[in-house]
Amino acid sequence: MLKVNTSLLVPDAWKDEKDGESGYPYVAKFRHGEKKLSYLAATHENSINSKTFQLIAKEFREFNPEVSIIEGLASESGFSPENHSKSLKEIDLSRPIWGNGEPSYAAALALKNNIPYIGGEPGKHVKDTLYKRFTAKDLAGYYVILQIPYWSRMNTGKTPDFNNWFKELMVGLKKSSWIDQDIEFTADEFTRWYESKHHIKFEFNKINSDDSAPISGENALFTQKIGFQLALLRDMNILQVITDMLNKFNRVLVVYGGGHYAAQKAALADMLGQPE
Repeated sequence: MLKVNTSLLVPDAWKDEKDGESGYPYVAKFRHGEKKLSYLAATHENSINSKTFQLIAKEFREFNPEVSIIEGLASESGFSPENHSKSLKEIDLSRPIWGNGEPSYAAALALKNNIPYIGGEPGKHVKDTLYKRFTAKDLAGYYVILQIPYWSRMNTGKTPDFNNWFKELMVGLKKSSWIDQDIEFTADEFTRWYESKHHIKFEFNKINSDDSAPISGENALFTQKIGFQLALLRDMNILQVITDMLNKFNRVLVVYGGGHYAAQKAALADMLGQPE
């Protein structure tokens, strides 16, 4: 029975792989006896022609996984949950742009190949843990900052009507249970929150993925400190899901952002040996 040592996690390991040195996306291959793990360290993409999407398709063809673990879905939802898979079952796999990125593509390929998939995300207890350090508005503000780069990638060169964009995002975040259902948080309140926590003017088009990156220490942005604590909780859960799946199946495919692989690789190597 495999067991993982989560104390070996390094949530901000991605900092050592900046400036193009990481080589993402790529696939790390682990083997422990009959157990095989393919970890696709992805860059977050939306295009069917991207390298991340091509690698996902290749793994399903050549590795033939028995189960796939995807980003953005709570593991407590179980295998291929109906409310998640329903819209993917009839989707055209050749569509050029995937609004929800590579996790949806990996899930759709799993369904096509009659392979179960499961999320690696922790459940609602994460909020309870984070509330010991941060307020409800802190977490809501963090998720807003997290979403801005995704929107900007899909709408290059554009700036939304921020009030309307913010209202729509709040509705979506509440439905996803990432933030409190009853929180009252307006665009103006968010802007004041951001500027009070960061001591700089909020400018939509200047927000990038580094602003929510998992970084700790005196010089880290407030949202980066939240990102660090959240990343630690997420990576602990992802590792446990990987371990559980390897104890049930012989061939496991993981499709997660490269930063997660950087954080987890020491723990994976300790459990499975160095990747091939």
